[in-house]
Amino acid sequence: MYLSAKYVFRVNLPPLENGLLELDNDGTILNISQYNKIEHQNIDVQFFDGVLVPGFINTHCHLELSHMRDHIPEQTGLMEFVTHVGKLNKELTNKEIAIKEADQEMYRNGIVAVGDISNNIITKDIKKQSKIFYHTFVELIDLNPKEWKYKIINGLLIQEQFETQSSIVPHASYSVSEKLLEQITKIAKHNNNVVSIHNQETEEENKFFWDKTGEIAKLYEKIGEDISHFQPSQKTSLQTILPSLPKDTNLLLIHNIHSSETDIKLAEEYSKNIFWCMCPKSNIYIENKLPNINLFVKNNCKITIGTDSLASNHKFDFLSEMKTLQNNFENLSFNQILEWATLNGAKSLKIDQNFGSIEIGKKPGINLIKNFDLSEMKLTEDSYLKKII
Repeated sequence: MYLSAKYVFRVNLPPLENGLLELDNDGTILNISQYNKIEHQNIDVQFFDGVLVPGFINTHCHLELSHMRDHIPEQTGLMEFVTHVGKLNKELTNKEIAIKEADQEMYRNGIVAVGDISNNIITKDIKKQSKIFYHTFVELIDLNPKEWKYKIINGLLIQEQFETQSSIVPHASYSVSEKLLEQITKIAKHNNNVVSIHNQETEEENKFFWDKTGEIAKLYEKIGEDISHFQPSQKTSLQTILPSLPKDTNLLLIHNIHSSETDIKLAEEYSKNIFWCMCPKSNIYIENKLPNINLFVKNNCKITIGTDSLASNHKFDFLSEMKTLQNNFENLSFNQILEWATLNGAKSLKIDQNFGSIEIGKKPGINLIKNFDLSEMKLTEDSYLKKII
């Protein structure tokens, strides 16, 4: 099979004009060259009007919340959003149908691998049958430090039932006890697992760690949760928990809307294995705010992209996430954003031996982007995607 387009974006190397890809029947890349009309006149080449890119890597998703699409009001803030999620999880039905449709939607939209948060096993069978590669993050929450042992055991039992690549992870800085976080880090170090954690998605998170005030403290009071054990640090949440997080294996920090340059620098100094996952459409849906991407670029951070869940996003459209970043940060190049959407994501999940870039021997999936601005080398509002391989 031979594919060619005006440009092939390999990601690991500069874009290849009139690129020609030779692929095996299973999608493995056998050769990469430039199309020559005379040299290649005897082969059957499929020419595409647009640019070819690798399949996308969605590093943050909650597939199990897919049944909540269009049920939660927008831009109410994280605490209100969390309240809606808890309520709807009990009320809504047809979860498995919604999950299956969401998995198929991601596949159609060129997503080939997903880092997915799971609090239970409802997504297990769908992941097993899916054409998408999944890394399942079994997420633990421990508001009561006396329950950490039970939470770990239950998390390991859930993890055992997933046949996909998986790891035990904390939910967020404010929703895990020190003891639980310590045990999760021990497991991650022992197994060299990828760890993810929601980070600074709301300013309330920093307030809670600074002086135990704000909406998070009020929420715990409202639900009758005893947080007398919690002692504020007069630091940001990330600065407080950073020493408790693994530094020798990959760590995905998710959202990062309220991460300051000091937070970023301290984290980058702490570990060279940190990846910063941005979920732009979800951030706008919940908080109506985006991270200061320029700060992360300035500090040479390894950025990835996620969609978050359909509870906080209208659709699993990765090209739309990329457009949102390009439209809000005009200094970003398409090459940068594409690297975040592909190779960085693959590296963060430790699957870059097969995914993330167009290289010989890999099977990364191939997407076609049409209505691409070739003069400016950027997406347009009319750009759309067609899955090729």
